[in-house]
Amino acid sequence: MTENSKAKLLPRLLAYLAADLFGFLCLTLGVAWFAGGPGTLLEHFPASNAEAFASAAGGLAVIAWAMTRILQTLGQLAPPRDN
Repeated sequence: MTENSKAKLLPRLLAYLAADLFGFLCLTLGVAWFAGGPGTLLEHFPASNAEAFASAAGGLAVIAWAMTRILQTLGQLAPPRDN
């Protein structure tokens, strides 16, 4: 893989990392509401069980998506295997 193609993958990796961190934030907000009640981390979000569950479930979905994309992108950087 050339240096130019490696440089093109860096912004993609950073975007997937940002999505992963967003997923962790959503998961944390949802779980914190269940653990500590309303207003644990943010005053007005989540405001109900449904919002907390949606936040936690959505966060898990985003984390799973971002991690698969990060691993696929890193796999493109790996040298080819010799069988």
